[in-house]
Amino acid sequence: MKKDADAGKLPKNTNQSFAVDVKVATGVGGVSSIDGAANTTPKSKKDKRVKPESKLVEENWYLSYAILVDFYNLNGNSSVLRSDPNKKLSGWVKRQRNNRREGKLCQKKIDELDKLHFVWHRLDHAWDTKYNMLIQYQNKHGNCEIGTNVNRPLAEWTQRQRREYRNRHNFVRQHNIDMTNIQTRNDFDLNKRGSMMTSDRIDALEKIPDWFWEKKEVAKTGVMET
Repeated sequence: MKKDADAGKLPKNTNQSFAVDVKVATGVGGVSSIDGAANTTPKSKKDKRVKPESKLVEENWYLSYAILVDFYNLNGNSSVLRSDPNKKLSGWVKRQRNNRREGKLCQKKIDELDKLHFVWHRLDHAWDTKYNMLIQYQNKHGNCEIGTNVNRPLAEWTQRQRREYRNRHNFVRQHNIDMTNIQTRNDFDLNKRGSMMTSDRIDALEKIPDWFWEKKEVAKTGVMET
């Protein structure tokens, strides 16, 4: 599928129901078909009204969101890397994370992004690569039970995430750290005390269907997750 390089346009293979949702949610009058083609009907001179900036921003947000939906449908995730050819989309995704962190993103848009299992943090490239591999494995096999005889690098990575999670949990418990306090949790994640497993990574992994933290025997391999 040919990706639209402009994150301000609807993808050509966006389904009809979504196109309608975008049109209704934003009041976009220029979308006239399911492929996002603009309405080319000439407007009279009397109809030349400048739209309020807030409305234009809202329209552009949903048009960019449509591009992300297209990316999600193609890749099974919404983790757009900085190295992605569509620089406008990767930049837009980065801005959503920044806007939420700064309290500039409304709950409605947060909910829309969560529908795409949006990851609300900037993952380092190596972790992000393995994370996307895990998503692809789950999409194909319907589980996250990876034996070392199936994919050793990915199996060892998932085992390491579970160990880091346990280390974090034990450290928090031993030092009576209040993780319900947002500032405390952010400081803890920033310093990575006791574990490399941050709250954002926990959130990202738990968004993958069938992900588990407990020790679990892998079927038909005799391999035990540690």
